[in-house]
Amino acid sequence: MSSTDNDLTAAFRAKANFMKSWKPASAPSNRDRLELYALHKQAVSGDAPATFSSSANASDRAKYQAWRTKVGLTQTESMRLYLSEADRQIRVYGNVTPQTPQPTPNSTATSQNSTTNNGSGGGSSLLDTPRGLAAIPLLCAAAAES
Repeated sequence: MSSTDNDLTAAFRAKANFMKSWKPASAPSNRDRLELYALHKQAVSGDAPATFSSSANASDRAKYQAWRTKVGLTQTESMRLYLSEADRQIRVYGNVTPQTPQPTPNSTATSQNSTTNNGSGGGSSLLDTPRGLAAIPLLCAAAAES
């Protein structure tokens, strides 16, 4: 195993641990939750089995189907995609906890995107306010109050 694989594995484990305790400012969509689950499962367990219990509940079926969409991805690809997706979700859904995750290696698209939306990282500023689609619920609430 090369040092870059060790670095990727360490970054993956750190990000997975962070995501377990992550408190988003707004709830992630089920699709986003399933995407993160499927990438993690593929990275840890490999390809999903070809068959699944027909008596499983809807939640377990949804998880299995999401995992099946990742069949064929290597462990390294899955880890990289997981890191990228986790960083995207943290940007989209915000972070209630005061700690901020460290930038992950090998996610150049993530670091390039974060430079355009780079805030101060501390306190509340104009750059920390939701933009685009994330601002729609706030705008609707403000319109309802007036």
